[in-house]
Amino acid sequence: MIFMKKFLMYSFGILLAFIVIGGIIYVIKNEALPKGSSSTEADQLAQKMLTALNYDAYKDTRYLKWTFRKRDYVWDRENNLVDIKWDNTVVNLRILIPELSNVFINGEIPSAKDKTEAIENAISRFNNDSFWLIAPYKVMDPGTIRSLVTLNESTQGLKVTYSTGGTTPGDSYVWVLDENYIPQYYKMWVDIIPVGGLKATWINFEEMESGARIAQKREIEGLMEIPLSNVRAWN
Repeated sequence: MIFMKKFLMYSFGILLAFIVIGGIIYVIKNEALPKGSSSTEADQLAQKMLTALNYDAYKDTRYLKWTFRKRDYVWDRENNLVDIKWDNTVVNLRILIPELSNVFINGEIPSAKDKTEAIENAISRFNNDSFWLIAPYKVMDPGTIRSLVTLNESTQGLKVTYSTGGTTPGDSYVWVLDENYIPQYYKMWVDIIPVGGLKATWINFEEMESGARIAQKREIEGLMEIPLSNVRAWN
């Protein structure tokens, strides 16, 4: 009984610490989403960004391969297929008709319920993990709204709001570019993170086999590095 009381007090202390730390982060970091109006200038800036990253080469890229945490992806963009592996699960995801995807758990075909759950997980993970891979190439996607915003006296940003698509439509990102229109970082206002304006750096853009330029490192400033690795892009 004494041990249980000590354990509960310890657990409560940890929970309270997380709440306090979370509150401090919210107070210090939280920013309101800057307002802007869609304009030709915003579209022009977005196009300059895409040109700097060789968007034409990305459009012609057939295969993308990467690892996000312990999830492995091989994406056949031409056929809208992506093989996703995590833990004991393999999903051959048909992006346009996911209900026809193949699923294997421990090497076997699962029950209908487990298959549906695995497909739903695969879609959610693919939407999130592929965005972290190729977000700079998605600034002109259908359903996006672009505007120019001012972050401070010397920094102008390209605000991109995803009004449709993905897992959490309505998310907004403000990209900050260098003098060559290469992304340096974005600030994000997303549904799954209660703190608005968290800064994520995108650095070390490298030219892939297909000619596309993809960042090799991403980090949410002051919190964590995004665990994305083993990136390849080829035709």
